[in-house]
Amino acid sequence: MPVKCDESLLDGNAKHGGIREFENVNHSPAGVNHRFKVPVWFFTRRLDEVFHITVITNTMSLQEQFDAAAANVRNLKSLPSDADLLELYALFKQASVGDADPANKPGMLDFKGKAKFEAWSGKKGVSKEDAQKAYIAKVDSLVASLGLQ
Repeated sequence: MPVKCDESLLDGNAKHGGIREFENVNHSPAGVNHRFKVPVWFFTRRLDEVFHITVITNTMSLQEQFDAAAANVRNLKSLPSDADLLELYALFKQASVGDADPANKPGMLDFKGKAKFEAWSGKKGVSKEDAQKAYIAKVDSLVASLGLQ
């Protein structure tokens, strides 16, 4: 759920940390307007820029949280490790497609494809909901360690 915040919402106290509350400028499909409390560490750029933040709240469905986490992955400050990327790939594929089909296993010389397929195959039997929850938790840990752009 993209949230737009401009410099008028950040007063001098924003430089010292704290929480800011503002309304979602993009109304939900149901027409409900949500208010968010966002830690100031989300605002890492200059104060004269406009920010687009994806905030995960308790009122969001699991699918909405999963989609928001997928959006956050694209906005990490730096590239996660290969192991983290494989874990993200495997959880995302398991959550969105289900179990890997052995008939689609990549060729012997496709090392990258083979590593991705093996990571995904390792999640065999994990339910869609459990994979989504694990993906969200993994993204949250990466956002905490790497930060968002």
